[in-house]
Amino acid sequence: MKRYMTAGPAIAALVVLGVAAVPVNAQEAIDRLAAATLFGLPARDGRVQWPLGLRILAPANEAQVLRDQLEVDLYFVATQADEGKVNQVFIAIGLQTTRDLRQLLRRRHEGMAAATYTDAMRFLDRAERGLTQMKAIATSSDGAHP
Repeated sequence: MKRYMTAGPAIAALVVLGVAAVPVNAQEAIDRLAAATLFGLPARDGRVQWPLGLRILAPANEAQVLRDQLEVDLYFVATQADEGKVNQVFIAIGLQTTRDLRQLLRRRHEGMAAATYTDAMRFLDRAERGLTQMKAIATSSDGAHP
């Protein structure tokens, strides 16, 4: 029996884009781990390891939706890059989600320890840098999908 990852609105957005729910099994966890590490992000058990500043970010429901969305986008971009084709829509959504998380973090930095805030910003910098590099590769490649 296959289990399916349910990331709420993140998966709903992918369904709108024509992508079904993602099966989760041992190989999938390994692939997700590789996808996260491709962007230089910490990962364990096939999941992104979010820094404290992004885990405690308020409002919690908004921050959770954004984290779920970014994790799914990173997974799809990295997986597609491995296959030699990257859908620009996932890159654009990932970059926008990174900007949204950064904006939310900036609004809450006053009540956060400086090191916690800095770690969270560095994490978002790595995610954004990885997505931007994938965008540059995809736009210079004939195999890129619009």
